[in-house]
Amino acid sequence: MDYMEGLSKIKSATQFGSVAGSTRLGVFELDFGWGRPAKTEVLSIDRSEGFSIWERRDKPGGVEMGLCLKKSEMNIFLSLFRNGLKD
Repeated sequence: MDYMEGLSKIKSATQFGSVAGSTRLGVFELDFGWGRPAKTEVLSIDRSEGFSIWERRDKPGGVEMGLCLKKSEMNIFLSLFRNGLKD
């Protein structure tokens, strides 16, 4: 059974999440002959309500996070996140 087939067998009421990424990969230093990347993405998080952590291109030691939630959950997250920044 491959990964995608396994995902399709998860019951719809089951809560499932994923985490992907690396802060030490050095992806922005890679050059395959086209120049260094301007942006990177972890594309697999959109099916699993997951998040990714990646290094920032413009700030050494910084991180960038991607988050994929249902719209109603994202609205709650944004509210909590904004309030957390104020405190």
